[in-house]
Amino acid sequence: MNSTIVAISTPPGAGSQAVLRVSGPGTRKLIEHHQHSDSPFQPEAFGQSHVLFSLGETTRPLPTRVVSFLAPRSYTGEDLVEIAVPGSPALLGVLLRRFLSQTPLGSFDIEPAQAGEFTLRAFRNGKIDLDQAEAVGRLIHASGEAEAKAAYRQISGALGQKLQEIESPILEALALIEVGLDFPDEELPEIDPRLVIEPLKRAQVALKELSEHAKLRLPDRGTLRIVLLGLPNAGKSSLLNALVDRPAALVSPIEGTTIDPVRAYSRWKDRQLEWVDLAGLEGATWKIQGMDPDFKPQEFAFTPGTFEGQLEALKAISRLGEKELESADLILWISPLGETHPAEEEEITKLQQRFSGRWVRIISKADLLSVSQKEAFQADSNYLAVVSAQTGEGLESLLNRVLEFFDRRMDQHGFDYSEETFLLSPFQQVQLQFAVQALDQALELIEIGMGRELMAVDLREALASLAPLTGKEVSERVLGTIFGQFCIGK
Repeated sequence: MNSTIVAISTPPGAGSQAVLRVSGPGTRKLIEHHQHSDSPFQPEAFGQSHVLFSLGETTRPLPTRVVSFLAPRSYTGEDLVEIAVPGSPALLGVLLRRFLSQTPLGSFDIEPAQAGEFTLRAFRNGKIDLDQAEAVGRLIHASGEAEAKAAYRQISGALGQKLQEIESPILEALALIEVGLDFPDEELPEIDPRLVIEPLKRAQVALKELSEHAKLRLPDRGTLRIVLLGLPNAGKSSLLNALVDRPAALVSPIEGTTIDPVRAYSRWKDRQLEWVDLAGLEGATWKIQGMDPDFKPQEFAFTPGTFEGQLEALKAISRLGEKELESADLILWISPLGETHPAEEEEITKLQQRFSGRWVRIISKADLLSVSQKEAFQADSNYLAVVSAQTGEGLESLLNRVLEFFDRRMDQHGFDYSEETFLLSPFQQVQLQFAVQALDQALELIEIGMGRELMAVDLREALASLAPLTGKEVSERVLGTIFGQFCIGK
């Protein structure tokens, strides 16, 4: 935190303007050292000035616009400036290198900013809570207007206010319970359970409402995320390539060539579509968590090393696939030639149980079907489309029906993106679940008349689960995970 950091905060590439951001105790010295003598820099608490920067003895000074935000009235809570320059990547590179290599700041170090470091400093300096910091990352990566609005609500502190409303009655109940624990020698009267249950019920209702309105990702009428799912060699990768009109995924007759999720984008009727091709749902790749008795590690030689190493790799693949399924707007189950066997029916049953209303079935490899077979599948309402990646047959119909299906589902569910909707990270959702479990257990103990010590333990656990959401108690490892997902310069 004693160093001064610098980074390009605008997206890469050429443009009319780009911005370099500098924050830290040596910010003013850096500007003063590199400014040309004809344009003395006079920063104010908040102000804009035109500054000429020296780029070398044989080069003309570079005209820039510098906006100053001096501590503590800045995003990071430190002295911060944003330098607007012509959007030439080469010019930005020259200026950034001069700042990093030719700035004698004395006791101050100057370093390139790491991903999310500006927002991390804002959090450490008390300018924002941790939930607001995470919302900054959500806003950066928002796929549409709905996600952006939800993220902005969190940045403005709406989620932090909700969390305070939940914590307050828990603290109230815990204080009542701990009075007797802290003064055991005093003959204090027994606490009326109603005094404890009432505030805890309020917290329980608020916590469950928050959990219901919290989502990993919001459906949006902008980008639509579609996961391609099926057994090995169902034609998922070929279909992905046909839909995006380029070889985005490796196609091979050998089963298991798709390991990590393969992602590609296309547009249809002014809608951006994100396609995700997952590994085939069979064998160790997805049944690993249940330890399929037929699992043969020697058949999966893509991970060098021991059996344990292969097992961990396969578990990681399974976790990646699960995350993609959870955040998908629509899941397409690919059935080649309409063939079915027990493994496929088992997976379809699981899909119906977990993602009812969010998955559909299509027939691939239509070029290998007879005319009568195609007509039968097209007339069957259980199938959304019959397609061929080889000939392109049915692709346009599939795209139209995907958009129709999605818009119909949104209208049926009435996604209005109300003021109560929040976008949470997986870490935040897990912490909320822990808090709900601890609070439910505390209420159960109170209702059956168990000792105050056990009640206090559960209430402390509920508060401890909520603390990392606002950053009151959070480890460096968790901070590294959160801010490592940001962009450089943010």
